[in-house]
Amino acid sequence: MDIIIYLRAIAALGLVLALIWGGVWLLRRYGSGFFGASRTPGDKSLAVLERLDLPHRKTLVRVGDGAREHLLLLSATGDVVVESRNAVEPKDAHQ
Repeated sequence: MDIIIYLRAIAALGLVLALIWGGVWLLRRYGSGFFGASRTPGDKSLAVLERLDLPHRKTLVRVGDGAREHLLLLSATGDVVVESRNAVEPKDAHQ
């Protein structure tokens, strides 16, 4: 009789792990749009252009939002906007 209890517990654990895996797969597949976000799938105006890991758990990130670029310093003690400027078009964009 005890073996049945253990088998049911293992089956329940397997079911919970399968549900967690399925949820992670759905989030990776559909992203935040899965929950009815207002953005359309083709609307990708915000992008991380570059990322540089620095010592002492700091990260320097260049983010573009279409017409502007922002340089951010991210750390555990706080986040700082280092610089904001108009986006620069690539040199070969008109060719």
